[in-house]
Amino acid sequence: GSDEHPSSIQFSFFENYWCDLLSTYSKNGSINNGKPYAIVAQFFLNITLLSTWIFTAGNHHSTKHWNMKLILTGSFSTLFANFTATSYHDLYIALSVLFGLLAIYQIRSIHKKNNRNILFLSGTVGMAMILLNCLLYYFDIAKYLLPLLQKITFAYMLVWFLLNLRK
Repeated sequence: GSDEHPSSIQFSFFENYWCDLLSTYSKNGSINNGKPYAIVAQFFLNITLLSTWIFTAGNHHSTKHWNMKLILTGSFSTLFANFTATSYHDLYIALSVLFGLLAIYQIRSIHKKNNRNILFLSGTVGMAMILLNCLLYYFDIAKYLLPLLQKITFAYMLVWFLLNLRK
């Protein structure tokens, strides 16, 4: 089920959120049989993100202080994302977004300094997409668009992270 169609018996790419997959119960009240798969997927996503923060920090000729800030902010973002299926969902989303934006901002600053304009600009677009997700969610604006926008933003940012692994 979903917020739009609670009695539905399947996951909808266009109506469900990522955190719906991690819930114990589906929106229709039945046990979420997909939860174990979602936990495994979340685990691999977290390993990938943590590795990305570490490798990105090591790929740029920056100070150890800058590298440590990037690793810490990125790691905190990833850590808080693990708790989005709890009753403190909104708090953990806000913390994950805050630390994630700080980490992305740091990476963008290196791209600006090194005249890597396309990565700087695409990082700025990614930050805007993340902020748009938050705007729709926290201010309850056109929330029906949010599940799809969330997945588009995930895919966009994963590609951007991959591009940042190059020196």
